[in-house]
Amino acid sequence: MILWIKQWAEGIVIAVIIATILEMLLPDNKNKKYINTVIGIYILFTIISPVITKATGKSINIEDYANMDTNLATSYTINNIALLENTSNVEDVYIKTLKEDIVNKLKLKGYNTNYIDLKINTSSENNYGEILGIYMNISLLENSNITNIKEIKIDFNNDDKKNNVSAGELNNIKEFLMDTYGIEKNKIHINE
Repeated sequence: MILWIKQWAEGIVIAVIIATILEMLLPDNKNKKYINTVIGIYILFTIISPVITKATGKSINIEDYANMDTNLATSYTINNIALLENTSNVEDVYIKTLKEDIVNKLKLKGYNTNYIDLKINTSSENNYGEILGIYMNISLLENSNITNIKEIKIDFNNDDKKNNVSAGELNNIKEFLMDTYGIEKNKIHINE
């Protein structure tokens, strides 16, 4: 029993000396507290491990945990396969969120989005998620506080306005989308 206590104390002293040397060698930066935590866990393991071994009769052997690397690698591969299968779901959520964002921003500017479709880059890793094209139909938002009913005229020859939105307004919307989403103006198609 005395021999066991002597070996246990020697192990603790060696762990503290190693920890002290490592702490002195470390530069003072924001990662030092994390490294100190790992060192503390090492010292704690050195203190507790022999006690658990003595109490249970089973030794804690690090080699038993060596197979964890293989299990983790297998798990990582399985998770990557699942992630690849869910990539289309992520793309769908991304496109849906972009559409909602565009609709909401245009609504704040006084326009109703009747139709919107986005094309995004999914083939290139460098530009993945880049908007390749916006296709949409918009109109002016109607005022909900109607006081007077105005005469409605239908003019099929007026190419200057489509869905109550003038060519100048369409140009302003394209510039707004270009500035907001970093897309080239010729890739934005409104009421076409």
